[in-house]
Amino acid sequence: MRRRTKAANTVKAQRSKALKRSKAPKAALCHSSLATSKGTNVEQLTRDRDEAREQQTATAEILRVIRTSPTDTQPVFEAIVQSGLKLFPDAAILIALPDGNELRAAAFAEPNPARVKALLSRWPIPLTREYNHAIAILDRKIIDIPDAREAPPELATGAQYFLTTGYRAITIMPMMRGGDAIGALSVVRSAPGALSDKQLAVLSTFADQAVIAIENTRLLNELRESLQQQTATADVLKVISSSPGDLKPVFEAMLANAMRICEAKFGHLLLYDGESFHAAHLHDVPPSYREIWERGPVRPGQKVVLGRLVRTKQVVQIPDIKADPAYAERDPLRVATVELAGARTLLAVPMLKESQLVGAIVFYRQEVRPFNDKQIELVQNFAAQAVIAIENARLLSELRQRTNDLSEALEQQTATSEVLSIISSSPGELKPVFEAILANATQICASNFGAMHIREGDAFRTVALHGASSPFIEARLRLGLFKPSASTGLARAVATRDVVHIADIRAEQRDKADPLRKGALESGVRTVLDVPMLKDGEPIGVVAIYRSEVSPFTDKQIELVKNFAAQAVIAIENTRLLNELRESLQQQTATSDVLKVISSSPGDLEPVFQAMLAKATQLCEAKFGVMFKFDDGVFRATSWLGNPPAHIIEQPHVVSENPNNLLTRIVSTKQPVHSSDLTKERAYIEGNPRYVALVETVGARSLLVVPMVKNQELIGAIAIYWQEPRSFTEKQMELVSNFAAQAVIAIDNAQLLSELRESLQQQTATADVLKVISRSTFDLNTVLHALLETAVRLCDADHGNL
Repeated sequence: MRRRTKAANTVKAQRSKALKRSKAPKAALCHSSLATSKGTNVEQLTRDRDEAREQQTATAEILRVIRTSPTDTQPVFEAIVQSGLKLFPDAAILIALPDGNELRAAAFAEPNPARVKALLSRWPIPLTREYNHAIAILDRKIIDIPDAREAPPELATGAQYFLTTGYRAITIMPMMRGGDAIGALSVVRSAPGALSDKQLAVLSTFADQAVIAIENTRLLNELRESLQQQTATADVLKVISSSPGDLKPVFEAMLANAMRICEAKFGHLLLYDGESFHAAHLHDVPPSYREIWERGPVRPGQKVVLGRLVRTKQVVQIPDIKADPAYAERDPLRVATVELAGARTLLAVPMLKESQLVGAIVFYRQEVRPFNDKQIELVQNFAAQAVIAIENARLLSELRQRTNDLSEALEQQTATSEVLSIISSSPGELKPVFEAILANATQICASNFGAMHIREGDAFRTVALHGASSPFIEARLRLGLFKPSASTGLARAVATRDVVHIADIRAEQRDKADPLRKGALESGVRTVLDVPMLKDGEPIGVVAIYRSEVSPFTDKQIELVKNFAAQAVIAIENTRLLNELRESLQQQTATSDVLKVISSSPGDLEPVFQAMLAKATQLCEAKFGVMFKFDDGVFRATSWLGNPPAHIIEQPHVVSENPNNLLTRIVSTKQPVHSSDLTKERAYIEGNPRYVALVETVGARSLLVVPMVKNQELIGAIAIYWQEPRSFTEKQMELVSNFAAQAVIAIDNAQLLSELRESLQQQTATADVLKVISRSTFDLNTVLHALLETAVRLCDADHGNL
């Protein structure tokens, strides 16, 4: 209603002058007649009613046709012009629609059939300002000329066209869709005169209905096309969802749907690797043309379509391949496309991922018929889906790989957790830890068996085996503490502090006589992995796993064994720390016990020395011990524990007589000395009676002597003996040294206590004598007798004379 009111107002403004010039007397007469005649009013109202009914009937008929022909505008246009004839009996009704740079007559109605053919012969007309229909569309305004003979200058040329065809009055209304004119509806009459406001409103309604019909048809066609595209897209998405990771059915469905909707003859989907295109899928491609792509990748030239895609990453369409310069230059691929496949029109749409070209969809028609914008948009949509499908396949592949990795990681974590659980539940026990490590390592790495070797100096000891065959176990047991040759994987792992991976031990031209290598070969070993156990960068052992077939270990498996090797180091270190803690606790307990004995036996050294020797031999796992006092170059045994030989207890050790004795050595050094094997000492070799008796009679093989020093003076020594050759640790020396220091304190305390007692006795005796003197002032004999008696008693003498 708003549009019709605006149109009517526009017409009023445009024709105001013409109405005054040609219609004013008649309008005044009509107005006078209406004002003076009641009968005329009734007649006019009747005519208005009939006109309104006719207009409503015409509008209803057009709406019915619109409803019954939702996809065809032509019946609607015919209904509009025919209804116009009924409402404008003396007029010709025309609907004109733009078609490129021309206007064509979409529907035309004229009362005189003879004139229809003559008038339509002049159509189509150019879409220029020489024609009033074109002006109405270009300027989006109503053209209203009551009399073509009096048309304004800007409309005179177009009006002349109507005069030559016998028409005088011209009304052209643009068909508006939003702000755009999509056509024109015109009513031209033979007699001059303007349309009434009601007629103009009816004409505006017809124009609106034509626009509605056009818009409905457009929307319905777009809806159908959209539905086709959505259906095709849905089909492709179904294939993508039902074939995760499998691109072939996706590409097949994609090309089949796209080619059907785009009416293409054949096509293919290509993948680009940065240099060449590979045929991922060929659809309905002629056999002779298929062979070109089946030969292998195609590297595109600069001028061919694929080269343009690489360069521009934009859609390329060639309406006629034969007219393309690449064909004129006889490009082999272009010539084959035309001459082998019969292609004429080509469409290539790039497949882009983050602005990077990953492929292309290429369609061909065997006739010269360009693809429209909607078809190109459809193929672009499929190209985007292809990229999504490729990306999904890649992500799915990565997800599967990650799932496998996660499963492996979970298995490894479970194994690691199991080992850590054993470490925590078996503190200080390494065997179950080593067995668990080897069991998990061999299982996860799919190896046949494994071994763990601990380094002892420059030699190794096998501390654990898992899944090993009897020959291999026997070979290891025979070796005991062994030194592998430098060519073995074990020695190389220690020397390089890195993993040694031997894919085939038989293919290695190394020391074939090495017992370790021979034992492995006899057990059927082919692939070997030796992983060093490193503590602060230093190798303390090796974890080795073996396969009976030539099958190298993967990087992940090697990392796993390295992790297990690190856990073994942790277990060893934990055990060491725990043992140290236990030793420290034992030492502290032993020290506390000795201190208790010292405090409970003031001045009595024998129980103190016995407690010291007991704790020292117990903690050091020694056979027996002796405590010596040193005075004037002679060591004398004061306390002993166990069953030392009699000569050690009874006979003093004179330093000057025993220069090679271990007791003699501490006189000058005042530092602990020890012998890990007494049979290798010079004194034993030279036949020193003391050493020979010590070794051969008692069976002593090792000796530790710790000095007792007070104020830088040697006052004694503690000696600990073992019946097997062994090396003494720093902690053992520190322990016995601590007991030696306590012995010095005990001796010093006993001496101080003894001096204190003597002083007290002297003071008491003096006091007693003074009492006698004070009581016997004149009895000199009594006083002298008391003095002599006290002096004999304090000096422990038998008798005395005064």
